[in-house]
Parts: sequence; structure tokens; C-alpha cells
Amino acid sequence: MVSEIKIPGTFRPKKSLDKNIESLLKEAEKGYKSRDVDELKKTSSQFLLENNCSMIDCKIVYDRASAMIENLEYTLKDVEELSRRTEIGVSIILGLYISALINRIITEKDIVTLSPNEKLSCLGIYMPKGTMIIQRDVNNYVGAFMKSGNIMVKGNAMEYSGHHMKGGSIEILGNVTNHTGSGNEGGKITVDGNSNNYTGYYMAEGSLTVKGNSNYRTGFSMSGGELVIEGNTYRGTGSAMYGGKLIVKGKITRMHCLKKISKNFEKGTIIHGTKIIKHV
Repeated sequence: MVSEIKIPGTFRPKKSLDKNIESLLKEAEKGYKSRDVDELKKTSSQFLLENNCSMIDCKIVYDRASAMIENLEYTLKDVEELSRRTEIGVSIILGLYISALINRIITEKDIVTLSPNEKLSCLGIYMPKGTMIIQRDVNNYVGAFMKSGNIMVKGNAMEYSGHHMKGGSIEILGNVTNHTGSGNEGGKITVDGNSNNYTGYYMAEGSLTVKGNSNYRTGFSMSGGELVIEGNTYRGTGSAMYGGKLIVKGKITRMHCLKKISKNFEKGTIIHGTKIIKHV
């Protein structure tokens, strides 16, 4: 007699398993691994605790971050996901940590896109190559000391953007505050909006273009490079300038202040519209 054959019902995994599978599929699609991101988050938390101080030497902290991540395995997609999980109130430290992660593995052809929860400082510091896209406003020192590569900020930037950058390019789609391009040593900076005070401060080489207006003491103490303001500037334009070329295509407010330039201006070129104001 043939025994009855029981046909098993359709296998239905538990809901929790469904979620796990769905999560893994999403991770694979996005390119990051939760386990690796969790490890980066754990290491970053430890790093923040060890370097939580009010006075920060960026180079020292950056070197500590580089040493801490030396044996970690991760991808740029993992770093992108980490940036979305940033904590509040740790702008400089976390910016240095994320920059160290990126600089260690990025290649010339790589593009890394960051979407942090808050405005971070020092993103792109010491950047050696590749392309970084930041999907929001940034704090201070974006692209500082960068050697090569490209940075695009899809928002506004605070102080010292491109500080002492040696090469590469930075494009800021919004406005910037003070000391943009300070000490520029060979990079290219473009600001689509306005710039506040001391634009091109102590600039030595490279180029800086502001498509909007610039405020007080534009080109202060610059010694080289080319600074172009497509809009207007305020008083102190070219003050203490001793080299380079400053071009203002719009108006220079308080034109009588240009008479004071002769006391401080040593050499270089200042062009207002098509008229050369100073050239030594």
C-alpha cells in the first residue's frame, strides 16, 4: 500500500528574515556593507573621544586618524554611508576623520559623494586626487592644503575655503564667508555666489574667481596669482598687495579709498573694468 505523500506548504520566511534580506539587497545596490560601516562608525566614535578638545592642530589630528584606520578594510561607498550617519557637534574632528578615510583609498577616477547631517569642517583637507562632491553647506577649511583632485560644494562654505591649497580645483555653488583662497599656492577656486571679507588673503599663486560680489579688503596682501571679482567690491580693495593680478569687473564702492592704496600697495596689477588702476 502506497503511503500518503504529504506535499509541504510554500516556505515563508519570518518577517525579520525578510527585512534582513531586503536590507542586504539594498546595501548591495548602494554599494556599502553595514558591517564595514558599523566598524568605521565604531572607530570614529573612539577617535572622537580621544581627540575631543577645544584647541585642535589639524595636522596632528589628521595624522592620528590616518594611523587609526591603517588596518581597516572599507570602500568609498562605506565612507559615503558613514557621512550620512554623522553625529552633531563634532564638525572638525569628524571632517578630518572622513577626509583621512577618503585620501587613503581614492584614485584619480573615483568620485565620492558626501551627504553629512551637519556642516563639517576640513572636508577634502590634504586631498591627493579624485573627485569629492558635497551635497550640502560646509563649515571651515574645505579643501585646505589639497594637492590635486576636484571638490564641488553644492551649497555655501564658511571660512578659509582652499586655505594654502597647492593644486586641484574647488567649486562652491553658493556663497562663502571670510578668507576664501587664503595663502593659495596653486589651486583653482570658483565661487558662484558672493564672498565676504579678505577674499584672496595672502594669495601667492593659482586663481580665484568670485562670480558675485566681494566685501572688505579684497586681495589683501596677495603676492601672486589671479583674483577675479565679477561683481562689486567694497573699501580696501588691493590693500597691502605686493604681487599678482586683481581684476574687478563691477563697481568699487568708496572709490576715494583707492587713493589710500598708494600708501600700502607695493606691486602687482589692479584692473577696474578695463582700466588699470595700479601696475608695478
